[in-house]
Amino acid sequence: MLALKKSQGVLFEETVSRFSSLAAQLPSFEKVEYNGGRIEKRTCTVLNQLFFVDSAAKFKDCQSIIRIIAERTLKNQPEKTTQEVRYYLTSLDISPQNALTICRNHGVLKTTYAGCSMLSLMKTIIVAEPNMLLKTLLLSEK
Repeated sequence: MLALKKSQGVLFEETVSRFSSLAAQLPSFEKVEYNGGRIEKRTCTVLNQLFFVDSAAKFKDCQSIIRIIAERTLKNQPEKTTQEVRYYLTSLDISPQNALTICRNHGVLKTTYAGCSMLSLMKTIIVAEPNMLLKTLLLSEK
């Protein structure tokens, strides 16, 4: 999995647009956890049909795009809720429940592809997750 960031321009914009227009129709999974003085709610939605996300074609074998909406609320201050939306690309055809588990428990390699050589990207993957079997997304050569 690769984290998708705003700096990735068109790919990020296309992804946000597709999720905005299809959110109600896409499979999702929600998990609520109580940690210390916080309530953490994560909603994972997966886009497995990458129509109209043309920029995803830059990644070999890209099968899915994942959106995670993470909300944190303090138990004693419910008005203090923060929300973060994250997007990930993956070569896995994955369910929302499995995607949330992988993102939460194993972490995700957060890197951008812009200006990153393949050798540099592979070194980052090997150093970041040496014990984890990664099915990586490789940039197709154009």
